Amino acid sequence: MYQIHTTFIEIDGTLHQVLRTIKEIHNPVIDTWKEHLGADKVFRKEGSFYFVREVPEAEIIEEETTTS
Repeated sequence: MYQIHTTFIEIDGTLHQVLRTIKEIHNPVIDTWKEHLGADKVFRKEGSFYFVREVPEAEIIEEETTTS
């Protein structure tokens, strides 16, 4: 069985899925990686670039009811 590890970060109240991180010292071509990964945005923090996709707001379709 496979386990998929997904990381999420919150920036300015918006949740983002981290698609990939690349260290600045590797001098990545930002636009190429962004297009390749399908990233919406790229953030830089602590020497790394974070290629992310915004997580859309969830919409409740049906409320769960509990019976006692």
